[in-house]
Amino acid sequence: MVSSTRNVVHYTSVKQRILNALLNPAWVCFLWAGMTAGISMLAVPTLFTAGSIDRPVVLDVARVLFTVLNKAEVVALITLLITIRVGGRARDWWGFGAVLTLIVIAQGVWLIPELSARTDMIIAGGTPPPSMAHAVYSTLELLKIGLLLFLGGKALPKPRSGPTAVHPSPVRAHPVIGLCRRPDTLRRPRSGAPKQPRTSASGRPRLRARGSCRAPRNPRRRAR
Repeated sequence: MVSSTRNVVHYTSVKQRILNALLNPAWVCFLWAGMTAGISMLAVPTLFTAGSIDRPVVLDVARVLFTVLNKAEVVALITLLITIRVGGRARDWWGFGAVLTLIVIAQGVWLIPELSARTDMIIAGGTPPPSMAHAVYSTLELLKIGLLLFLGGKALPKPRSGPTAVHPSPVRAHPVIGLCRRPDTLRRPRSGAPKQPRTSASGRPRLRARGSCRAPRNPRRRAR
């Protein structure tokens, strides 16, 4: 029995499409990157441009925003790790997940508390000593956003060349007459009473395998 390939339209149900989208970590990466960029690069810098607000008030509001952002990033990190594990990408993405975990832990345990202490000193009227905490925090934010955008683009499905998805499907062939239809394209029996099997001249039922090909009748026999 020979085999061949044939382009067959592959249909995916809506439920399966939604499940595939949820198991794809791209949506978590883009959502996390947008949330971080919106607060760190848009909301907080805009506060410092407001002339009617004093600097201690702006620092206090920024401290609250970064604290809430860090908690939201912990939730996003857990969601991303679960999606990577369930989606079967743990072997390829474990390094990226470890880097993101270290960044979130460093910001939540070291940088945000230190920046908060410096904010308390400024609000109390003092002058904090020079520190690299702000520069390190900004660098980690840029690294985190860039890594999330890279991972999100990497996780997106590749565009298909044709309008429909095709895949090679085996086609059963008869050893004498050649190629025939695929087994799953054969007609199914109608619902209702079971169809009686055909019998041969000797009275024995003729059994035919599901999906097998029937050889064409010889036109010479009809003429006889």
